[in-house]
Amino acid sequence: MENVFFQKSYLKALEITPPTNMQCLYVGIFYNTTLIGVAIAQYLDLNKLTTFGERDKCLKTIIRNFVFKNLAGHVLILGNNMVTGQNSYHFNTIISSEEKTKIILDYTKEIKAYLKSKGIKIHLVTFKDFYLEETNELKQNGFQPLYEIHAQPNMILNLPESWKSKENYIGAFTKKY
Repeated sequence: MENVFFQKSYLKALEITPPTNMQCLYVGIFYNTTLIGVAIAQYLDLNKLTTFGERDKCLKTIIRNFVFKNLAGHVLILGNNMVTGQNSYHFNTIISSEEKTKIILDYTKEIKAYLKSKGIKIHLVTFKDFYLEETNELKQNGFQPLYEIHAQPNMILNLPESWKSKENYIGAFTKKY
């Protein structure tokens, strides 16, 4: 698989060193007995954070902390919270946008049910890092209403083949005085 964020070495590193409030969940997507796709999800327990930015003990801070801890403390992220870009899922085969949407919604329900069986009630579900074209497809196939938040695109640095060392990289900088 070309996407480094779905390779075994990356997933193993993520599993070994996650933030203290994060649990990774992995999804295998099968057609009959053939693996056709994979997905990643992450459960964040905001209650494990030691602070929500307590600067003072005013009523506003007390209310904010109550809301975070009791109404928004359990977050399910469909995708990888640790990186940007479309790293939520990967299919080995071409499937229609209708099938893709159904699969995503199905495994979201399954993950929520799994967490519920562990005594975890999810307060917020977020689907992370979809490209605009995919977002429009998802909206047409069952993601209504979908609240969108736009952020920066991937920050990809293509390395020229001529860069064989750190010095080659530094030498490529231009100086402006």
